[in-house]
Amino acid sequence: MKQILTIAFILIGSVVFAQDTLWIMVREKEIIEFDNSTMHMVNIFDHTPEFEIRVEDNEVLFLHLFDNKKRFRDVIIKFDDGVMTKDVFKSKSKVIWTKEDWPAFVVTVSKARLKR
Repeated sequence: MKQILTIAFILIGSVVFAQDTLWIMVREKEIIEFDNSTMHMVNIFDHTPEFEIRVEDNEVLFLHLFDNKKRFRDVIIKFDDGVMTKDVFKSKSKVIWTKEDWPAFVVTVSKARLKR
């Protein structure tokens, strides 16, 4: 059932976001990148405890934290002008997306952990 909801979010998001969109799923030990138009996996790789994703001007990031267990992850956004924001998310299955009008930024996602 949860996978059906994930697919539904992806399909809804693909209709809502017609511009350049980065589709990234973060699992416990791997990162999966999807093609924007076909939604097929284009890249799967293991990740280190912390990793970064670069998002350019007029791009949207669709980030799915999917550890499939009760876990927490820090998500830090650093804009090119020096502004930074940090949030902690439950990462069992959490979808986050950014706005199209945001300037370029880097998203850093931490290793999954048990405690907030």
